[in-house]
Parts: sequence; C-alpha cells; structure tokens
Amino acid sequence: MAKKTSKAELDKLSSTLNGMIKHKVIRVTWKRLVILLSIVTVLLALFFGAGYFLYKHQEKKMEVLTKIQVSLTDSIYSKSSRTPYRTCNKIVLSAMGTDHPLFILALASRSGYQQSWFGSNRATGLCAIPIGFVDDLVSAGIILQAKDLFHYENNIKSAGFVWGIIWKRSNGNINTALSEYFFKDDPGAVKVVMDNYWEFIYLIRRPVENEK
Repeated sequence: MAKKTSKAELDKLSSTLNGMIKHKVIRVTWKRLVILLSIVTVLLALFFGAGYFLYKHQEKKMEVLTKIQVSLTDSIYSKSSRTPYRTCNKIVLSAMGTDHPLFILALASRSGYQQSWFGSNRATGLCAIPIGFVDDLVSAGIILQAKDLFHYENNIKSAGFVWGIIWKRSNGNINTALSEYFFKDDPGAVKVVMDNYWEFIYLIRRPVENEK
C-alpha cells in the first residue's frame, strides 16, 4: 500500500519546483484589475484626446488658409478685367505653392493678371518675366521654350526663379531689385507692385484677426 504524502511534504515539493522553473504565479485580484483598467483608460483617453486636438487644430488651420485663398482670389479678380474667377483662383493656388506667394501675386499685378500679357519692354506673361532669362529657365527645367511663359503655372515658377537671381544682385534692396526686374523703363510698376503687396499682407492678416 502506497505511503500517504503529508501536507508538509507537498509544500516542500511545491517550493522546490517553483525554485527550479523560477516561476511566480501572480494572483489577479479585483483591486489590481481595477487599477490596471484605470491606467489603460487614462492612456487611451490621452492618446485619442491628443489625436482629436491635432485634428481640430489642422481643421482650423485649413479653414484659415481657405479664407485667405478666397480673399486673395477676390482681390485679384477685382483688378482683372479679362481673367475669369476660376483662373484667378488657380493663379492664387499656384502662387501659394511658392516660397513668396504674396510677392509673386504682387508682381503679377503689373500685367493685370493676364496670362497673355506682353509689355512694351518685352516682359512676358502673368508676372511680366523680363527678357534675357529664357535660356536660364530652360536650363533649370522650368520651361521648354519661350512661349511656355504664357501659361500661368510656368510663369509663376519662372518669376520665383528670376526674382531669386535679381534679388541677389540687388544685395537685398527692394527698389533696386524691382527696377531691374522691370528694366527701369517702367517706373510705375514698382509702385503698383508694392501697393498690391501691402494690400495682400492686410488681406491675409484680416481672416486670422477675425478668428481671435
């Protein structure tokens, strides 16, 4: 007949086995479970709360940008007698993709926002690109030929490129740079461009101020 194992012997055997496998059984009590769930809930709330905050912030930013876009489109459309509103909107969107959107739109004010504009000094297209830069623009891959300047997207990209060159030559003097851009034989252009530039600055500040 097998010998009956005592409780003391079973406890000793259990202790020996736990030591061999180095495993500790964790007892999950209701108190620990409640604490664990509370921590998870707080972490989830923080995660989704931060995501919602970022979403609302981005949504508000897009609303402001849309208001600015509409304000600029309305402004240049009111100054253009031949350019349709939809095209004015496309011009604004294209300019907003450049490093200096307001100044690009100000340069375009000299042509009356006409894509087919050709000045007496042979300045070409929407932003009145001055002569002498076609080869540079072709080399830079912005246009393929001179007639590409009559498309607003090509002309806006070209204006940014040409202005960068002229700006460096002028050592940061805005009047000198504008005089060179318009070949000094169009003195009225400088005033037109600067007047429109300051007007555009006012327009983009107004929607933001109204949000406060």
